[in-house]
Amino acid sequence: RYAGFPEDAWTDESALMLCNLAVRRDVLIEERLAFPEDLDRNEENLLLERLRLRGRPALHSPALAVRHERRSSPPAFMRQCALSGLGRGQMTRALPASLRAVHAGPAALAAALAASAVWAPGVGLVLGGGYAAAVLVSGWSSGGSALDRVGVAVLTSAAHAAYAAGFVAGLAGLRA
Repeated sequence: RYAGFPEDAWTDESALMLCNLAVRRDVLIEERLAFPEDLDRNEENLLLERLRLRGRPALHSPALAVRHERRSSPPAFMRQCALSGLGRGQMTRALPASLRAVHAGPAALAAALAASAVWAPGVGLVLGGGYAAAVLVSGWSSGGSALDRVGVAVLTSAAHAAYAAGFVAGLAGLRA
């Protein structure tokens, strides 16, 4: 998804970064589809998923490129993660068949940790420890100084929490 494909390839929204999406107008007219206006985010993902369900895959072309500025501060990044979760939750509410485990993972983990804290603290300890270990290994493999690596692990955990909160809010029908 982040490295792209070496040549043109037919795919779906899960393999694309959609900040430079182009859609053929004749396809939208023929399929009687438009970008949904009732989502705060992920409207392009929902459109592509609806097209995929109608047998219209997306084309990734490495010849087309765009530079996308990243958020300038941790709070701005957390807001981006929360809004991404919100949009995915709204998309799941609009088209439940679009849900994949990776989308629900952060919210499911948060719910499991909260429930286990009340009903099975030992399970929560195992879940939390497993998650912490995975995040630390991922952070450590990111390279840089020890402080950078720990920072990646902390930022990853915070991003997952922000995404999970947004996802649940989107499922509940909340708007930004």
